[in-house]
Amino acid sequence: MAREHAILLVSIWDDPDFIALEAMQQTVFFSLIANRDLSWCGVAPYLPKRIAGHCKGLTERKVVASIDALTEARFLLVDNGTDEIAVRTFVRHDKIINSPNVTKAMGRAVGLVRSDDLRDAIKGELSRLLADQPDAKGWASLDAAYPDLMAEVIAKGYPKGSVNPSGIRSLKGA
Repeated sequence: MAREHAILLVSIWDDPDFIALEAMQQTVFFSLIANRDLSWCGVAPYLPKRIAGHCKGLTERKVVASIDALTEARFLLVDNGTDEIAVRTFVRHDKIINSPNVTKAMGRAVGLVRSDDLRDAIKGELSRLLADQPDAKGWASLDAAYPDLMAEVIAKGYPKGSVNPSGIRSLKGA
């Protein structure tokens, strides 16, 4: 099942870190979360030229600069070694864990991520989400379909409210 829509929470305008971004950076972020290539775990191929084609006046150079700023602000994670980009909080904000079937699709997508660093960061975000929403409907289906992934998420054990559990600022090759 391919993604047909993207969820944009209006609370994004309450986030001082997002409001501090330049308009071009916000545009690139919105382009990424609404990208049909974005998987159920929030990872897409890192293709700045393709993103530049989404908006008139957007160039590959502007996209790369915006992605660099979004990575520095921790909205995105990039692995230049595997040419993959991840929207760090995609699973949380797209409410994937509330749907058992979509959660299974997300688990499969995690297994398709080529970057060890991105995969590990996603598991860290899932661990934070588990701490925040332990009763969400999707956890049981993730455990049933991908018990090894669920065990890794549990093993990370980030406490509720952890600000930066992975400690990742930039990834290898970045």
